[in-house]
Amino acid sequence: MIKEINSESGKVGTVSLSRRCLDGGVSKLSSDNIVNARLDVGRMYGNVLNNSLSSDDDLDFIISTLESQLECEKSRDKGGDRDVIYFAKKAIAQAKERMNRLDEISSLR
Repeated sequence: MIKEINSESGKVGTVSLSRRCLDGGVSKLSSDNIVNARLDVGRMYGNVLNNSLSSDDDLDFIISTLESQLECEKSRDKGGDRDVIYFAKKAIAQAKERMNRLDEISSLR
């Protein structure tokens, strides 16, 4: 679930974040020719992870997408863009940490 502000009422609510939404445009940007588009992939996933993403499937998808982006980025001329690499690594670490916390919570039940 992520927070959403209704533009008409100004009220904050939550919306479900589905894998289809994640797979939609964001993951396709991971190999875009424009550096800022690729950079925003790691930033966006990092923000999603900070806003209550809780599905193991979504976390697996995010990690897989970002690891693919990282591999592709490092194979670019001059080793790719350092900011793209930084934000992808940061979001991967966040996703793995979230997954570990979910595993710990599940083991307590």
